[in-house]
Amino acid sequence: NGTSKMDGPFNLNVGGTVQMQAASFSQITGGTITLTGSGYVLPPSGDGTFAAYNLKINGTGTYVFARDARINRDSIVNNLEILSGTAQLQSPDGTGLPQVFKVGNLLTVAPGATFEALVNDSLIVGGDLTDSGTTTFNDHTYEVDGNVVIASGAVLHAGTGTFTVEGNWINNGVFNHNLGTVRFNGTSVISGASQTAFGDLLIASGKELTGPSSDTISIELDFTNNGTFHHNEGTVLFNGTTQAVQGTAQTLFNNLIVDAGSTTDINTAGQTLRGILKSDGTLNANGNLTLVSDATQTALIDGTGSGSVNGSITMQRYLPSGFGYKYYSSPFTSATVNELADDLDLTASFPTFYRYDESRTSAGWVDYTDPAGALTPMHGYAANFGSSSAAKTTDISGTVNNGTLAPVTLYNHNNTYTKGFNLMGNPYPSPIDWDAAGGWTRTNIDDAIYFFNAGTTDQYVGTYSSYINGVSSDGVANNIIASMQGFFIHVSDGTYPVSGTFGMANAVRVNDLSPVFHKSAPKDDIPLIRLTVSYKDATEYSDAVTIYFDENSSSRFEKSFDALKLMNTDPRSPNLYAVSNDWVNLSIQSLPFSPDSITIVPLGIRTSQDKNVIFTATDINMMPYGMKIYLRDTHTGLYFTLNENQPAEVLSTTGEFNKRFSLVFALKDIRPEISDEELYYVYASQGTVFTGINTPAECEATIKMYDLTGRLLFRQTTYGNGYHSFKPNTGHGIYIVTVATEYGQKSYKIYF
Repeated sequence: NGTSKMDGPFNLNVGGTVQMQAASFSQITGGTITLTGSGYVLPPSGDGTFAAYNLKINGTGTYVFARDARINRDSIVNNLEILSGTAQLQSPDGTGLPQVFKVGNLLTVAPGATFEALVNDSLIVGGDLTDSGTTTFNDHTYEVDGNVVIASGAVLHAGTGTFTVEGNWINNGVFNHNLGTVRFNGTSVISGASQTAFGDLLIASGKELTGPSSDTISIELDFTNNGTFHHNEGTVLFNGTTQAVQGTAQTLFNNLIVDAGSTTDINTAGQTLRGILKSDGTLNANGNLTLVSDATQTALIDGTGSGSVNGSITMQRYLPSGFGYKYYSSPFTSATVNELADDLDLTASFPTFYRYDESRTSAGWVDYTDPAGALTPMHGYAANFGSSSAAKTTDISGTVNNGTLAPVTLYNHNNTYTKGFNLMGNPYPSPIDWDAAGGWTRTNIDDAIYFFNAGTTDQYVGTYSSYINGVSSDGVANNIIASMQGFFIHVSDGTYPVSGTFGMANAVRVNDLSPVFHKSAPKDDIPLIRLTVSYKDATEYSDAVTIYFDENSSSRFEKSFDALKLMNTDPRSPNLYAVSNDWVNLSIQSLPFSPDSITIVPLGIRTSQDKNVIFTATDINMMPYGMKIYLRDTHTGLYFTLNENQPAEVLSTTGEFNKRFSLVFALKDIRPEISDEELYYVYASQGTVFTGINTPAECEATIKMYDLTGRLLFRQTTYGNGYHSFKPNTGHGIYIVTVATEYGQKSYKIYF
């Protein structure tokens, strides 16, 4: 009943009752007071104040830290540790007058212990709150200036008031929000083994919150961001009833989920999403949400969501290069050409936007630059984004397509230029799978799809690639069609005009965040060879044909196995294709495998320059053991052995040649043999000297070339038997070639 002071780092253990009446007690520095009895009331009444450096509760009963609410003074403990029993903070008179309790540093609740904060005003914890037992807050305000740690097996019950946290939030137990607000007022990170369910979540102005790494936080009320939110590759789940995304700051979310029963409104402009949006409830975007696209990935809306996404949304499409034409489509119900006015020049003298009309007797492209023109769902368009090769991000806004899109009727009139091809597009704000087991309506439609790749020096040209039956013509095009991607399909041949129907439903949609406006997805179990051709001085511009083997196919064109050839418009790239037995040019051909015989695949090539071309087998996959693959040139009679990424060079002239080259598959060496009597064989063709050497593989051979004056023009050393070639880069004339090995030397006269 007076003023008491403990000054010194010593411990006081109290096993009985501590009462304070009109008293002041302070433990100034160090030491610990441990209460081990069956319960206390500190102080019950009067003007008492209590200040302890370290206070431990390690008893069996309930310890009530009460004070007369009429006395507006703080009860201060530096470190409060509840080891067992129950500790309560309360005001017994019930007046409801302001009252603040303070724990200066650490508040710790041990396993099995209980802490109840039943204050009339607030509780302030100056350090960490570590709950390993059960902690309950009532409906007033609470502040933790350090970390909040909920241990495994522990429970923290919040009240309906505001719980302010300045440190990290680490939840390995259970947090019951009780429709209260957790306000983050520092630089905080959410982590822990347990997913935290918040009532209201608020980020204070100028403060930062980082979500759990690749994990989920759920919100039953509102998400209010007045500071900065770092998504940390995680997910925000809205699982209440009427909810909002709001605040003064713009938020970049990774994934968003709107649960069944929730209606979530996005009320603040500038909200963005980089991952997946799934709505099993109702999301009202209100024109305030953008699906972001960058070099890494493109945000999407999950087609398996059972709810709805309402209102206008903006969807971006990142282009690694804005140069030239891209085949484009709209994911919205009623967008217009004007949506692209900020991305391309609709008033240019040479049109920058086209639709495609298969019924035209000339080229199918139709100028479509009227800003009011509709971007019809499922239709594709050609958009020229200009002459800059810099990366470009385009965008369209509108109400997203969802659900079943009614089939449209397409035609094949077998016109000279259009040939039954129709330019279609992905109509959804997510990628779609051409090989999906359900969701497609494709009647009288070939099974192949065709993509366009813009040129890099001429913005009006490009090359085509194709995909069918798990096989890509170039190793890039595949079954995943990116959002906003246009592509060609072909209405099957028949009695013209042939009509086909084309439609789709949500079952074709997939959650692939990073398809390229093509993505490689090779199948490793398909025997195939992918052969490319390019001009020798421009190997970066190549065209590809793929031959694969399927026992159910044939050597004639079949729409379920083969892809037609769309000729490239880029003159820097030759056109290469297979020719079926019924004379159809193919970019992908399937053949039945004949292991006991030789298989010959005629190849066609179309070139626009008189130059040497390079053939390269870029992929050889799953071929039978001992299978040999040759490129045969009927002009020279040569067989080039095709090993993966080993080039074969030949001279080609301008034109289209459908009988000169072929691929030959055989289980033995079918090249013309060099006779035993003839150790060497030499001849020249179109500037290349070919030598055949019939010596052991380890034998060194020296090849020399002289003019008629005896001047040495070329020398090369090689090993092994078989065929070798070199280009001496000499003019037309008569030359002498000498081949020498340890078995002898022989000279040959050749003519260029």
